[in-house]
Amino acid sequence: MGKGNFHGRFLRISSESQVPCSPQLAEVEVYESRQPEVVAALADGTEIHFTKRLELPPGTRRLALRLRIPQTGMPPDLRFRWRLRGDLETWQESRLMSIDMPCPPPGETTFEAQAMHSDGQWDSSVYRLPVVARQHLWQTGVFRWTGATVIVLSAAGLGILGSRRRTTRKLARMKAETALANERSRIARDIHDDLGVSLTQIAMQCEVMEDDFDHPEHMRQHVTELSESARAVTRAVDEIVWAVTPGNDTLEKFTAFIGQFVQNCLRPTGIACRLALPAELPSIPMEATLRHHLYLVIREALNNVIRHAHAQTVHFTLSLAGRTLTLTLNDDGAGFDPSPDDIPAGERLFSGNGLSNMRKRMDEIGGTLEIVSAPGRGTALTLQLMLK
Repeated sequence: MGKGNFHGRFLRISSESQVPCSPQLAEVEVYESRQPEVVAALADGTEIHFTKRLELPPGTRRLALRLRIPQTGMPPDLRFRWRLRGDLETWQESRLMSIDMPCPPPGETTFEAQAMHSDGQWDSSVYRLPVVARQHLWQTGVFRWTGATVIVLSAAGLGILGSRRRTTRKLARMKAETALANERSRIARDIHDDLGVSLTQIAMQCEVMEDDFDHPEHMRQHVTELSESARAVTRAVDEIVWAVTPGNDTLEKFTAFIGQFVQNCLRPTGIACRLALPAELPSIPMEATLRHHLYLVIREALNNVIRHAHAQTVHFTLSLAGRTLTLTLNDDGAGFDPSPDDIPAGERLFSGNGLSNMRKRMDEIGGTLEIVSAPGRGTALTLQLMLK
């Protein structure tokens, strides 16, 4: 054992010699620090340049490192060990100066390496290289959190949208049911007003005929009136059936029907009829309600022309500009002044209730009615409606 006071400046070797404190010979080996370092890095076979830390691009699968131990007079045994803090905590020993490993998990870790001396002792110094494994945007926590939030909000939005669609379908179904109920009510009202009145009139005419069996001249007149009433009932039935038939829900079918209707109304009266109808029309649907109201307005206008206008000719025009449908009924009859209120009702072309009903029907379907007339200059009736 060495004896004496030592202050880190001398190395004294002694043994159990008979001569106290006799000097002894000893061999002392002194060597420099031995520390490995990374000289090259490859991410999936592509070399990456680095200085103080190694950054791996997103999507890297394999990481290869080449090392060296910069020590002069290196011993032939180049054993060293390495590890990745936070991933491979256990030291991995190797005699090759290259390492191939799976890419570290996303985030930052540290590669550490330590060399062994020839006497089997590990050098006290440790090489450290920070390694940052980048990740794609969709792999980040913020993106995942945002994606989860978007998914939750989208699911909630889809739920709200689905609820709104169900509500919309329910409202549409209720609207269709209401429209169907209104149409049925209208049909019942038409049957009552038109057919009911006509059939009542026929019944009364039959009762009158029973009292005139002995008067052939009166019977002839009753038969003529009865025949006209029967034809009126037939026309009313045809009109109701036409209005409710789904196959007639087009502008083309309406145009053909209304043109024929105007001709049939005017033919027995001797009033000349001039029609101006488009040769071709686009395929535009027309609801039964629209067709029915337009038909009733035209019928009311024709009745007034036949009864009060004393006209010789009637011009009926139907035209379509874009989605605007225009129907015009012009006559060369007596005309009237629509402004004065002191004209007797019997002398007016349009009675107050008749004109009011016509305007009301056009308002119900979103259309307009315009009447231009003057005494001795005939009357022009214009209907306009925007088709959906």
